[in-house]
Amino acid sequence: MQVNEFWSLVERAREDVPGDGGDWPSGSVIGRALAARLAQLPAERIVEFYRCYGRVAGRAHQWDLCAAAYVIWGYISDDSFSDFKAGLVGLGREAFEQAVADADALSHFHRDRGMLSR
Repeated sequence: MQVNEFWSLVERAREDVPGDGGDWPSGSVIGRALAARLAQLPAERIVEFYRCYGRVAGRAHQWDLCAAAYVIWGYISDDSFSDFKAGLVGLGREAFEQAVADADALSHFHRDRGMLSR
């Protein structure tokens, strides 16, 4: 799966669950919407998505983002950092790319903070 198709699936899942009151829903809600979209694909495509997710999320495996996760959550572990990176993906491509380029960019996504909260 190409990265553009990966992000298209993520963005469409975000669109499937519009927020109420101007806030995006939690990461688990977007995750369920994404799972529903993936369930419509053949198994091979789901595996391709998973592999692409690993490449994308791997780009967020940085000390600066780990520190940001600690500041936001007040705690960090291997598992929670993995969850945090999944939340970054759930924010969408634009936010993800900005965070990967500069962890301080996360401060601009206060509306989507629920995506990054525990």
